[in-house]
Amino acid sequence: MTYNRFLILAGLLLGLLLLTVLGCDGISGDRGLSGPPGSGGEDYVPPIPENRFFSLAITNNSQRNHNGAPKLYLAFDGKHQAAGDTIYCVQLASGVAPAIDGLDDDGTGWGDKFTDVNLYRAAGDYNFIESARVRSAFDNNYIYFQFRWTEVANAEFGVEVAQNLDPDYWIYPEGGSGNPRRWTKSTTNEDRLNLFFEITPVTRYSSDGCYVTCHTDDAIVNGNFHATRGSRERMDIWHWTSATTNFTGYAMDRYMDNGFSGGVRNDVGMPVFRTNREFTVLAADTTDRPMYMAFDDPHSNSGYPLWDYQIRPMATSGWVAGDKVAGFVNSIPWGSTADIQAIGTYDDGTWTVEMKRSRFTGNGDDVRF
Repeated sequence: MTYNRFLILAGLLLGLLLLTVLGCDGISGDRGLSGPPGSGGEDYVPPIPENRFFSLAITNNSQRNHNGAPKLYLAFDGKHQAAGDTIYCVQLASGVAPAIDGLDDDGTGWGDKFTDVNLYRAAGDYNFIESARVRSAFDNNYIYFQFRWTEVANAEFGVEVAQNLDPDYWIYPEGGSGNPRRWTKSTTNEDRLNLFFEITPVTRYSSDGCYVTCHTDDAIVNGNFHATRGSRERMDIWHWTSATTNFTGYAMDRYMDNGFSGGVRNDVGMPVFRTNREFTVLAADTTDRPMYMAFDDPHSNSGYPLWDYQIRPMATSGWVAGDKVAGFVNSIPWGSTADIQAIGTYDDGTWTVEMKRSRFTGNGDDVRF
C-alpha cells in the first residue's frame, strides 16, 4: 500500500514538472488600456565643432601666382579673439543665417567678428594682394565663410585690376594658316580663391600649414606638385574662380591625396566645369582644338558660361581668323562635388566671396565640422 502511494505521488510530481516545462496553451485575456504617452525628447543638437587649422590662397588672373596664409586657426569655442591668424567662427542664433550672395551686408547674419589676415607670396610671382578680411559663422547644419580682398595693379608684373571673366579661351589662328585642326589658346586666366582643410591628419600641417602639400618632394617621384606626403593623408580643397565656377553658384569641391596619378582630384559627381579640349597626337595631323562649340557657332564668340545644354560637336569648317570658343564647359553639379555654395561679387577692384557648406556631408572626400 505504501508502495502504491509512492507511485501515485511520483506520477503527480512528474506531471506537474512536465506542465511547468512544456506549459500549455490557454485563452489570452483582453489587452489592457494603453498608458499615457511619455514626454517628447529634445531635438539632436550637433556638438560645437573642434578648433582646427586651415589654409587660404588668392590669385589675380593666374592659376599659380598666389598670395596666401599657409596656416590659419579656425576657432569655434569662444575662447579666442578674431585677430592675427585666428578666425573666430561665430555661433549663429536660431533662425539667423547669412545670405550667400556675395554682398557685404555690414555683418548682418555674420556677427561683428572678422579678421584682417596678412597674405604672403606662397608660389609663383607676387600678386600684391597683401591682406584679406575673413568672417566665419556656423549653426546646427552649416558652416559659412566670407572673404574680401582688393586687387592691386602692377604693369611691371603684368597684374591688372579686373574681373577676368573669359579665361583660357580658344582662338582660330590668323588667316586660318597652318593646321586648321590646331587652334591657339589665349593667355587670359581668372581670379581664384582656395581653402584647404585636413580630412585626415596630414604630416606637419599643424606646424607648417599648406607648405607641406604644395610643390612637395613627391614631384620628383610621381610628378605631383600638390600632394600629401602619406598614403592615408587627405586634404579637402574648396576652389572658387571668377568665371568657371562663379556663374554656377557653386565652388569646385576637390580633395588632395598622395595618389600616383596626381595629388588633386575632383570630388565624386558632376563638376561645375570641365575642360573643352580635343587633343590627339597623330603622325601627320595633330589635333588641338575645342571639342564643343555653342549652338550658334561658328562666329558667335560666346564667353562664359557655356552650359552643357548649349553645346554641340565642333565644326571643322566655317571659321574665320579671330573666332573664339570657350575653353571650359559649365554644368550644374551633382554628387559630392556639389557640396559648396559660393557666390562672389566684384566692386571697383574688390572681391567679396561667400561660401556655405553642410557641416557633415556624409562623403569621405569632405572635411567634417
